[in-house]
Amino acid sequence: MSHKMLLLLMTTLLATASARPAKTAAQAPLAKPSAATGRLHLTFTERSPLSARDQILRRIDVDPQSKSLSPKMRANVEYDLANESFEVFVPPAYRGDVAYGLFLWNGVGEVPPAWQEVFSRRKLIWISANNTRGRWGFVHIQLRLDAVHNMKKAYKIDENRVYAAGFSAGGGQAATMVCGFPDVFRGGYFLMGGRFYMTRRNESGRWDTTVERLTPTWKGPLDQIKKDLRLVLMRGEIDSLYSPAEDRGQWESLLLDGFTRVTFIEVPRLGHDLPSASWFERGIVALEKPKPRTAPTTSPTTQPHPLPGQIAQAQRLLATAQLHLDHQKQHNSARAAGKAREYLRQVIEQYPTTPAAAKARQILERAGKGDSRQLLPAPSSAGPARFGCVGLGILRR
Repeated sequence: MSHKMLLLLMTTLLATASARPAKTAAQAPLAKPSAATGRLHLTFTERSPLSARDQILRRIDVDPQSKSLSPKMRANVEYDLANESFEVFVPPAYRGDVAYGLFLWNGVGEVPPAWQEVFSRRKLIWISANNTRGRWGFVHIQLRLDAVHNMKKAYKIDENRVYAAGFSAGGGQAATMVCGFPDVFRGGYFLMGGRFYMTRRNESGRWDTTVERLTPTWKGPLDQIKKDLRLVLMRGEIDSLYSPAEDRGQWESLLLDGFTRVTFIEVPRLGHDLPSASWFERGIVALEKPKPRTAPTTSPTTQPHPLPGQIAQAQRLLATAQLHLDHQKQHNSARAAGKAREYLRQVIEQYPTTPAAAKARQILERAGKGDSRQLLPAPSSAGPARFGCVGLGILRR
């Protein structure tokens, strides 16, 4: 993971932090949480094996020897779980004879009380970690893994219904956890946030999604993950921060990459805000019972009439080349120019009959045969690429 990526991760971890709620008599720590229902305030003492330092760094693609990993970041990897606390809602009907799902909330903000009826109807328990505001390091991820570990010991949890979810930057954090820990989370619900790929504004002003990902690489058997993992992306119609026009490309790119249980939901007349309980429940239904899709054909082709999936994949590769070209122009980076040239050649060699290949040839012809630094055309006036960590919920325009 690059220094820029690591800094973006740290910023996101802070952005998703929420204030520690005040304790009330009804939220006193419970000695036997498995016997309790309703709104609870719990503490645990047993760490998850997955929250160990080496596990965390490996799962989120951080080199333990990286100079970007400052002493401050390292210091916060260790903590005393007994001093941490968690907010929990267990539906009143829970009796322990039927397995319930577990819904891990990553923020931003608290779970609306109106959603509790949805959790009750759908037999879902939700949990979120307290006291995460202003804490550096990876403790946010660790606490959430500890939460899942201990709730499985305290309650009867359906392993196939453990989900990571979040709003805005919290959706980005949820995407990071789903990618890094698909053996823990069997699905993700990303509300008005949470991206998996970098995007670039093209010459017409629309956003193209690239193949460059800024979430961790998928950990586990990828073919099985693509077949089984359930992902729901919900966006508000008038959200200017995570616009449906841009983020529909995230959904389309996941489909192009072979994920078959991905759903995109656009909520009418909603901005950058949490959805109503009824719309939230629609997302839960899509998460629990997605309609499997047949992955489009994206394999290389020399046929004169390529399929829609092949045309779309070629366009993603071209957008990726242009993303690196933009970076090269802004930072005079020979490495970025080299990456751009690689992607342009890939488009031409693997998808020669697509419109993207014709555009790639034009770019290379314009560059000529000289120094690769001459490869870059002037960036479009529409604006720079999104260099934000899309899966982590950070943007830099």
